[in-house]
Order: sequence, then C-alpha cells, then structure tokens
Amino acid sequence: MSVTGSAGATGRGGARRRGGPVRCVVTDVSHPTPRMVRVALSGAGLVGVAPTGPDQRVKLAFPRGRTFGDDPAEAGAARRRRRTYTLLDLDGESGTAAVEFVVHGGGLAGEWAQRAEPGDELDLTGPVGGHDLAGAASERLLVCDETGLPALVALLDALAATGDNTPTRVYVEAHDPAERRALPPVAGLQATWLWRSGHPGAAPGDLVAGLAPELILAPEGRAWIAGEAAAVRALRTRLVADLGVPRAQVDAVAYWTAGHAEGDPAEGRPGEAGRRR
Repeated sequence: MSVTGSAGATGRGGARRRGGPVRCVVTDVSHPTPRMVRVALSGAGLVGVAPTGPDQRVKLAFPRGRTFGDDPAEAGAARRRRRTYTLLDLDGESGTAAVEFVVHGGGLAGEWAQRAEPGDELDLTGPVGGHDLAGAASERLLVCDETGLPALVALLDALAATGDNTPTRVYVEAHDPAERRALPPVAGLQATWLWRSGHPGAAPGDLVAGLAPELILAPEGRAWIAGEAAAVRALRTRLVADLGVPRAQVDAVAYWTAGHAEGDPAEGRPGEAGRRR
C-alpha cells in the first residue's frame, strides 16, 4: 500500500499526494486513552497534500534512534521495516497531521510510540485509500477493534460534517472501559462497546468475531469492518454470503493477524491498517 512515483501525483478525486517518503518531525505526544498514543507530526513535504479519505493510510518508517541523522543508509534501512497506519487530521496548508498507535506490548511501532517525544523523526509515504461515504445506503454498520478506532472516529467525523442522517450502528471492541472514546455526534448513531475485561479469556478480536452469527444488515446497507484478519473475514462472510449484502457495499480491512508478531512478514500486524479483503 505504499505509493510510488514522483511527488505531486494525483490521487482519487484529484487529490495531490506524495510519491516518495516525507521526513516528518514529532511536535506533540498525548494519550487519548491509557493504551493509545497520539503523535502529532509536521513536515514540509505534506504541504499541498490533500486527504484521500477519512480512513486514509500511510506507510511509516522509523529510525533506530530518535532521528535519521545524515546517513542515507539509515533511512534506506528504515524503509525496509515500514508499518501502515491511519493518517489523521491531515492539513495540507500547514503540513501537519497525526497518527494514533495502540500500545500492545512490544513491536517496532508500539515501542517507538511509547518513547516518542517532540523533535523525533519518521518518514511517511502516502496517503492512499479511504472508505467511500458517498454511496447511498439504507443503514450503515461500522465494526472495529481498538486498532481501527482512530479510523472509526475519523469516519464518524466525516459523516457528522455532511449531516448524513442514515441510521448508523457501531460496534467497538477494546480492552476495558478506560479505552472508551467520545464519538462524533452522528444523527441516528447507536454505539455498542465490547469490553474484553468482562469476558475472561477473550483474546483481542474474539468479541468482534463473536458478532458474526447474529449480525444483521439489510442488502441495501453499507458496512465498514476493521480489525483482526479472521474476525474481519467472519463478519464479511456473514454479511455477503449469509445476508446477501453486495460485496461492493462491504469494506473489510484486515488491520492485523493473530499469531503474527509485528515484525513478521504476514499481512496485517497489531495496530496497523492492513489490506482490504
């Protein structure tokens, strides 16, 4: 999902995007919840770049230290261990954006986020992709675990800005109530939080997968699903195969794969936006 080509390429809807890596500097670090780290970024290469969608994705490359220094080999090595995340609050005028990281105990990106401080550097490639909210729908269904929560909030923000009053159901799995986030005020929103702390033995992704047998969506509805690969696959199968929702109306994104460490070559890693399935 990285973008190749020269700077100034045209993306969906005529949006300008960067073709190669952009050097960004951390300007602020905050903690929206105990297990989430929000990192604000600034980069001259982001000036003039337009968003590609509310849940747009970028590739991030991290230095071994706090900066890349003057060694081109360091930046080259970092690009061989990139991770994919949702890019938030992209402002093409100021060249600023933000990324939120789930801290899940280890992993290249999670460890970087835990120690991040203003002045640190990373390289960013993109953005690409994004869920299309323009299509008509009788109802909307949005489901994710905590790795998809930043993208979910961005999607709901976009819906609230348009005044869309389509009935919208949201299901979010997270560790415990401390991870609850305020959701944008979308008309007709019904939100259900699923806490693993209330289900002893539940692994991340289990509660999302457990929705599948009873999940309901009209064939005219539209769905967005993000999280652990097997859980995403189970919900997509339920909607498409069992309920007859057209495949084009189900946007299913594997953000990570159970059993694979962040450094493994498998598609989808904890806290990342993986491929659409």
